[in-house]
Amino acid sequence: MSNEEDWQSSGDIIKPEHHDFPGVGYLSYDPNTLFISDRRDGQRPITQPVKMTGKFFGTRQPHLPTCSEPGAGNKGCSKWHGCRIGQMWKHVGPGQVVMRKLGTVTNAQCTDFFESTNQGRPTSQNHYGLDGFKLDTTRTTIDVLGRDWAIKAGILNDESSREKIMATRPRVGPREVGDLLPPWWPLLKEKGLPLPEAAEHYPELAERQPEKPKKAKRG
Repeated sequence: MSNEEDWQSSGDIIKPEHHDFPGVGYLSYDPNTLFISDRRDGQRPITQPVKMTGKFFGTRQPHLPTCSEPGAGNKGCSKWHGCRIGQMWKHVGPGQVVMRKLGTVTNAQCTDFFESTNQGRPTSQNHYGLDGFKLDTTRTTIDVLGRDWAIKAGILNDESSREKIMATRPRVGPREVGDLLPPWWPLLKEKGLPLPEAAEHYPELAERQPEKPKKAKRG
């Protein structure tokens, strides 16, 4: 069946339109309902949530997984029931999280950190949250071994020879993580870094919330 035959309403064939979605490229959609087709010629089926941007933000999608609760008429995200961020702020993902375990700080896709379980058993192989990693909202960077320091210092550039690159010793330094989720937005704003498009729909989440006063201990 061709793309032009994907969408039908009241027996009339509707000519689909196309939109470029982050991470997956162009997908066809019904211009009347905004329902997006999950069909891609010659490519694997889409199983991970797709970020909804522009006019698609917050829409129900029966065919395509999105950052939302699965239900009638909405495919949603298979990890939604184990995802605290998705439950609090729908449609903000998918995105990256910064996590820490035993002094190791790294990042991961939210769908690889959060996990829904069935009788205590994970439903996939990727579940950093069940493996002891904790979210670290105090930083927007991870420590990596590389030569970024030499590029910032002007020692290396696109025209540097392989010999010069290899002669420049790598160092451990911070690297900014892009596409972070709401718990990191206040820190991104304070550092003057760009916010994800989803922040336009939840501007209050980019503001630092005042700390609640601690209750005095008795006795």
